[in-house]
Amino acid sequence: MIKGILFDFDGTISYRYQAAFEMYHWFLEQIDPNLKENLLRKEEILQRCLLWDQYGTINKRFVLEKLKAKYYPNLNIEDMYILWYQHFHEHQYLMPGVKEVLERLKENYQIGLITNGPTESQMTKIKALGMENNFYPLFVSQSFGCAKPDSRIYLAAVKEMGLKPEEVVFVGDTFSTDIVGAIRAGLVPIWFCYERRGITSLDIAQVSDYTELEKYLWEIREKGK
Repeated sequence: MIKGILFDFDGTISYRYQAAFEMYHWFLEQIDPNLKENLLRKEEILQRCLLWDQYGTINKRFVLEKLKAKYYPNLNIEDMYILWYQHFHEHQYLMPGVKEVLERLKENYQIGLITNGPTESQMTKIKALGMENNFYPLFVSQSFGCAKPDSRIYLAAVKEMGLKPEEVVFVGDTFSTDIVGAIRAGLVPIWFCYERRGITSLDIAQVSDYTELEKYLWEIREKGK
């Protein structure tokens, strides 16, 4: 029977696509104030940034290098990189329904979180959304010493919960890290594909929002799994 749920953060708890859009909306105006008066040009560059950035998943130096090469040859990459990380926490959004569903799930499950990334930046985002007290355990890859999909970080979180891997669901949006790692560690994977469906040849549960996630968890609970 499932007794615990571990969540990914970016793109699962946080609405990464929305955060990336809003951040670039603000950020591009800092690079080029003239974009405030040229909305079509701004949207052109913004949408290209989102593609380069893969909607919030790519190192920002890469995006800045692309911006410099295509649009702004005099761009100071180092200054803009620092500016990004000074303000990114101001543009964070929760997935719709996440707080309400987590509160209900806590009545029957232990709830934890595993997130990849630098400890300071990940904790800044988590705190900006007021979510730092919603998870135990809460593992950040930099502090732990390895990142998803390494089985060790999953198994350490499961051990902290006092459970067995097969008693814990892992919910995440990135197949190559979240889902692959969960399977290798023996957890029960749920692929969180917000407002879409992922394509895979494997028989893996998928949910597209928190209403669907809650429904699926109750269904497997009723079956005694």
